[in-house]
Amino acid sequence: MVQSFNPQGILLSFRAFLSPSLATPHLHLPSIAHISFPALKRAGIRAIAFDKDNTLTAPYADEIWSEFEGGWEECKRVFGRENVCVVSNSLGTPDDPNFTAEKRIVHPGLGVEVLQHTLKKPAGSDALLAHFSPHPPHTIAFVGDRRLTDVYYGNLGGLTTILTDAFSFERDNPVAKRGEGWGGCGKVLEGGAARERGSMKLYWPLLKGQQNITAKGWWQLSGYV
Repeated sequence: MVQSFNPQGILLSFRAFLSPSLATPHLHLPSIAHISFPALKRAGIRAIAFDKDNTLTAPYADEIWSEFEGGWEECKRVFGRENVCVVSNSLGTPDDPNFTAEKRIVHPGLGVEVLQHTLKKPAGSDALLAHFSPHPPHTIAFVGDRRLTDVYYGNLGGLTTILTDAFSFERDNPVAKRGEGWGGCGKVLEGGAARERGSMKLYWPLLKGQQNITAKGWWQLSGYV
């Protein structure tokens, strides 16, 4: 299965050039294996959603990337499967032959629900907010590998956003990949200022092995200072 044309994504992406902070994550880590999910929960996060391709699995694959198995199981254990879901532009949309807005679908390889949504990221965060209601937006984390879809999607919805690095480019979406670096866009967006959202504190010791790190040290590791 491949992703079709995403007009909402193209239109919304132009806003990122005017407001780079919309594509700036609260946290930037190498992968989900580097997230301390217990620390994330202690920081106030109550639910968490993930992009699928190049965040949890190789593009269009069904199984969790082998290096992430431990972290993925920890995430489901800490938050509970009912508070974890997948939001993908290749699954749970009208492009998906299994798409249905009428019932819940659990991904067989990941063991959590796939959010059914008619608007592709970065549009449509209202569907995720409704799914995790009544949790306030800033207590919901969104994790993904693309600034112009995943981070932008989360920030538009007022979520706490975590950017991870892509790890497999075989079968990756060439249009989305090209869009991340188009016209120097990546460099522009890297310059967006990190910020707080709501009452959440961003000096979280979430990097595994660094639970006692200072606030200044955390920002240095995250690449913001």
